[in-house]
Amino acid sequence: MQKFIDIPTIDISPLFTNDVEAKKVVANQIHATCRDGAGFFHISNHGIDITKLQNTVYNFFKTLTEVEKLNIAVNAHNKNNLNPSNGFYTSAGGTKPDEKFVYANPKFVETHPLVTNDHCLQETNVWPDGKKYIGFRDFCEKYYWDMFNLSSKLLQGFAIALGKEANFFDQYFKTEDNTSSISFIKCSFMESYQDVKKAEDGTEVNFAEHQDVSLISLAFITPLPNVQVKINGEYFDVPISDENFLVHCGSYMSYITHDYFPAMYHRAKFVNAERLCLPFFVNLNPNTMIEPFFPNQIPQTSYRKPLLYGDYWNDAVNALLTRM
Repeated sequence: MQKFIDIPTIDISPLFTNDVEAKKVVANQIHATCRDGAGFFHISNHGIDITKLQNTVYNFFKTLTEVEKLNIAVNAHNKNNLNPSNGFYTSAGGTKPDEKFVYANPKFVETHPLVTNDHCLQETNVWPDGKKYIGFRDFCEKYYWDMFNLSSKLLQGFAIALGKEANFFDQYFKTEDNTSSISFIKCSFMESYQDVKKAEDGTEVNFAEHQDVSLISLAFITPLPNVQVKINGEYFDVPISDENFLVHCGSYMSYITHDYFPAMYHRAKFVNAERLCLPFFVNLNPNTMIEPFFPNQIPQTSYRKPLLYGDYWNDAVNALLTRM
């Protein structure tokens, strides 16, 4: 039996205006759910064409041949490719034919300083044949910047909610060096799945309990409820929208706010159905360091040392992998 948690849908259109008071209303709603609520919320009036997004992603996955998948596969699936993160992931021919395509900042070309320094967070993107997949790369790169701009506006709401100036995160979240990434994940229906993971409470899961490795995360998910959030040791189902993005804090937001806005533990239940999960993980330059602070002048108890984003990311990803 599903137990749904109530989460708000926040109209973020004021964040695209100069209306200071209207922005405060949005910020208060973010504060209410991130501080005292479930930690998850939907955003409406976000400006993204959801129908076009879904159609483009579905068409991409359904058109790729096995050879084409291999050509753009990450190193784990194709040793001829060097990228460990950006590219195609597939279990085609196996017992779980879920597939994923990951790409990151389009500005990370071979000559970008962060790429030439061979930092673990930075890789160039790989793309399918542009002659066959006409417009796909252009769509993906535009969608990346649309999501970057959306996230920048959303971070204004977070900043105000935390007692900062609206532009607080602008100095850290920049077009030229942010390490945010997009995942296009398509799960498939199968007559018989094998080796489905089970959580300690017996729930079948696609993705085990975790906190996101990000500042914040946004995701469009096909409206088949499978996300669960952990509150006071108990899991609750999160409602899914067919037109809005689901938003929550990553563990870096939790770190720099001394858990004032915690990164909620959550998991993805196993659902045997064709569906999409399309997250955008808001990440920063690996050399960025945000001084941890106590939001809204709450009483100070213990103080956390500043942590480079790259060091945070490495540690958090390694911890995440041990949980999977």
